[in-house]
Amino acid sequence: MGAGASGASADGWSGGVSDSESGLLTIREACAWLRVSKTQFYRLRDRREVRTIEVGGPQAVRVPLSELQAYVRRQLGEVDGAA
Repeated sequence: MGAGASGASADGWSGGVSDSESGLLTIREACAWLRVSKTQFYRLRDRREVRTIEVGGPQAVRVPLSELQAYVRRQLGEVDGAA
C-alpha cells in the first residue's frame, strides 16, 4: 500500500479506509449497527431521530456513527427516565 499502517497518505487521503472506519456508515451498515430493517431506519430518519448526510449527491447518503450512538443514548435515557 505504501501509505503507512493507517492507510493515510501524506496529503491526508485515506485510500483504503472504509466509510465505516471514518465514522460514516452506509444505510445498510447503519441498519446492521442498529439491527433494524431499512424501512425502520427510514422511519427514524423521516422523524428526524437520526440525521444523514449526502456525500456527493443523493445516491451517496451516509450516516455519521455519532448520530447512531446519540440515538441509542436518547433511547436509553427514555427507558431510564420511565423507570
